[in-house]
Amino acid sequence: MPSPRYFFNHFMPFTGYPYKGGPTVCNLCGSGETVTVAETDRRLKTLKSIACAQCGLIRTDPMPTPDELAHYYAHAYRADYQLAFAGGPPRHHLNRSAREATFRADLLAPKLKPGARVLDFGSGSGEFLAAVRARGCEAVGIEPGRDYAAYARQHHKVEVLDDASDERFPPGHFDVISTHHVLEHLRDPAVVMERLSRWLKPDGVLYAAVPNMAATGKPPHERFHFAHVHGYVRETFDLLARRAGL
Repeated sequence: MPSPRYFFNHFMPFTGYPYKGGPTVCNLCGSGETVTVAETDRRLKTLKSIACAQCGLIRTDPMPTPDELAHYYAHAYRADYQLAFAGGPPRHHLNRSAREATFRADLLAPKLKPGARVLDFGSGSGEFLAAVRARGCEAVGIEPGRDYAAYARQHHKVEVLDDASDERFPPGHFDVISTHHVLEHLRDPAVVMERLSRWLKPDGVLYAAVPNMAATGKPPHERFHFAHVHGYVRETFDLLARRAGL
């Protein structure tokens, strides 16, 4: 169970998060010109978000360092945002993930033929991997969250890697690559999208989903929180894909 200090650091309104970070330029276009778009997040904690004045990509400022992000996602993210204090995924997450996995597998069904190679980048507790393997596909996941990756291996008997460099898979290896609500969590989303594009077959399909920062169903401040270090609208998401050659 997390300590009282953990709850103070991550839930107490009008206080900052426990990280130092540093300044960055836009990960998409390289510009350093910015406009501030928010100074608090959905918990009313202090969190500055800026938009690139050139392309519009939103990012956290200061940006957490690679080590800070790696530690957060490996040890704190699931408890912080899904209340998974016992280590493994809670029941409500598993039910929602199973429904979403079925929807995603049905959507991609034309490409999910027996023997197809499928990568789920950010595979969580493994429900999508299990769904595509049930269709006869060769499935592998990448998931840095240790507890959820362990759950996927144990309960779904699927292959899940902690991470994967450019050299892990040859170019054109996968028929289908899926990344569901992952790119908003990444410090270098443009680099990752280029990597996924290289791993995809020329006639393959890459499924990618992120929250829409232009959505109007919530109050503006609720679109920001520490776990999402980048924010997209349709135009910047299209730019991200085009930069990767998609």
